[in-house]
Amino acid sequence: MGFFRTFLLGERSAISPPIDSSALLREATSQKAAGDINSAIELLRQFWLAEPFGSSGYGVEEYLRLPMYLQHAGLRDDAWGALNVLLTDYVLTPTKLNDQCLPMMHSEIYDKMRLFWQREGEPSIAVKYGILSHVHWLIGLHRQRRREELRDCAGPEAIVAVVEPLLKKAKKIRHKNSLCVLVESEVLKLPSLDVHSFAGAIDQLILTNQER
Repeated sequence: MGFFRTFLLGERSAISPPIDSSALLREATSQKAAGDINSAIELLRQFWLAEPFGSSGYGVEEYLRLPMYLQHAGLRDDAWGALNVLLTDYVLTPTKLNDQCLPMMHSEIYDKMRLFWQREGEPSIAVKYGILSHVHWLIGLHRQRRREELRDCAGPEAIVAVVEPLLKKAKKIRHKNSLCVLVESEVLKLPSLDVHSFAGAIDQLILTNQER
């Protein structure tokens, strides 16, 4: 089952004293700075258990600290598992905000997935997550009717600004034009997005033809 799944399935005792979640976050920062990553991870595990998704006002960035600390500790599978749990299960409070704001939370999660693979030395895999992060941000702008920002962020120059650094890091810059066309075509369909199909199309372009 693994470290991550084991703690996630655990339950707090009904007689457990109240937990100061903000203090847990502060202490996790201190422990990491002191070089005790394992203690920092344990504190963030406690935070996840104390603040189930949708039960508090904490933003997704606070929950994202755990997977990044796990990766820092070399617990790659647990880190990736935590990121995927966030992607599928994280919700906002109050729930009425989910339709407009959740895509932007997903944007943050996808961006950490990009960073995860870049840190793992797999920049080609990271490409699709960087792009999915940007596209989910656009969906959020669309749902919030922030039309001017959407126009700026969805234009060809903005798309190039997202795609080019990802491809340079992956040493796949030759795919720049093809990938920009693919992203632009997907942007035209917003707010609809078939994530599985879009991600597969990116992988087909970037990963199928490996460098010789």
